[in-house]
Amino acid sequence: MSVSVSFHGSEDGDDGPFDLCSAHGWTLFTDWANRSKPLRDLAATGHHTDTHAVAYDLAEMLDKHKPDNPNVESTAKYLLELIGVGDTQETIEVEL
Repeated sequence: MSVSVSFHGSEDGDDGPFDLCSAHGWTLFTDWANRSKPLRDLAATGHHTDTHAVAYDLAEMLDKHKPDNPNVESTAKYLLELIGVGDTQETIEVEL
């Protein structure tokens, strides 16, 4: 089973879905990301209405709290790559 992400509401249109990681990989990622409110909210609800906030916190987490698990780091970096700088009007949705 895999986890995918989609983006909605940006001026340049909707994007996705993109395969992100396995369900187990998502569990490991959310355990690591739990100290960030936007990432914790994304993990808990499956969506967040401000990809800019998610991108900012994801970059902060990678810089200050690098994951011990290389798969978690890979998932975090790929998610950040998909988001880019983010958009305050764009929603990210995670689908298991």
